Amino acid sequence: MPTPKLPKPLKADPNPVLLPGDKFVDTVAAGEILDTPPNTLVYWRCIGCGPKYYKHGNRAVRYLISDLISFGTARAIDPQKKKSA
Repeated sequence: MPTPKLPKPLKADPNPVLLPGDKFVDTVAAGEILDTPPNTLVYWRCIGCGPKYYKHGNRAVRYLISDLISFGTARAIDPQKKKSA
């Protein structure tokens, strides 16, 4: 059985620039934004892939909403291009 293809890791900027209206959210809220179970985000972090995340303190993991949107839209598939390939 072939190994499933996982999203490539994205490195988090150590000094993120917050866009107007941007904010940090926890794993549950990030899962809701991406329509992905929070446990999937935890798994992706463990294997080194998925959206950028930031550690606040020792345990708190947070995601920037703009990073989640970038992660989701970077995986868009254009059906017109897929037909010609």
